[in-house]
Amino acid sequence: MKSFLIVTLLSAALVAATPSPTEEPSVCTTTLGGAAVGSDLLKATGIPFGPKATGCADLEVLIARGTGEGGPYGVIVGDPLVKRLKKELGDKVQAYAVQYPASAQATAGVKAGVVDVIDRLAAQEKACPNQVFALVGYSQGAALFNAAAKKIPEATAANKIKALVMFGDPSLKQTNTYTPTLLTKLWENCEACDMVCDKGRDFGPHLRYQREAYQSKSAEFIIKALQGQPLPAKVSVPEIKSVQCAGSSPPETITINCPKGAATPAKGPM
Repeated sequence: MKSFLIVTLLSAALVAATPSPTEEPSVCTTTLGGAAVGSDLLKATGIPFGPKATGCADLEVLIARGTGEGGPYGVIVGDPLVKRLKKELGDKVQAYAVQYPASAQATAGVKAGVVDVIDRLAAQEKACPNQVFALVGYSQGAALFNAAAKKIPEATAANKIKALVMFGDPSLKQTNTYTPTLLTKLWENCEACDMVCDKGRDFGPHLRYQREAYQSKSAEFIIKALQGQPLPAKVSVPEIKSVQCAGSSPPETITINCPKGAATPAKGPM
């Protein structure tokens, strides 16, 4: 489907710079952006699935990465968000990478991911009856959770899912299928001029969700929901509507963990 192909927005450079679980990480930078990103990603074939949490925790975060996005949970969104949540919550939180290819063959991949989400929720509810969940999706991963929403049992949506946090969500430009119950727990992140969720014309803005403003507010939304003090939902992004979008934006340099020697050391995070 065209809508899913538009979601294929993460450079193969991210995959190449991403460490395996056994490699010693260092801090390095990768530069993304411009038309080359789009041409690379339309050929994305997917990468190995991320890790599955075992056992029980107070909160499990299910994370669906973007197309071709490297890292255990996704270097743009999932990895920094998990790191922040673990710093704040410690052993109270565990993360689960939705088991789907996140490739350019998005229709079949999203369908497989939806099955995995529904199966995971059911299995964890049975194994860990006191556990609650947050759902986090980026780009194609956000489309995946939008597709899964109507298949999540109402009792699970009402009592077990505490927060949904989406980044660069294509449903902001299309039909949102979140149920009324889930809409009350939804936080949408959309960078102005991101062509997937806003009116832009290039990929640069879609690669900015590792930035502090998005990560800190998203983590706060999840933590407050877990603590029984939920923040108001944000189901649209009206503040970006007055922004005038240029034809293209500068490349985006992100700071990620990667094997030593794989890239130039960064002076600090974006």
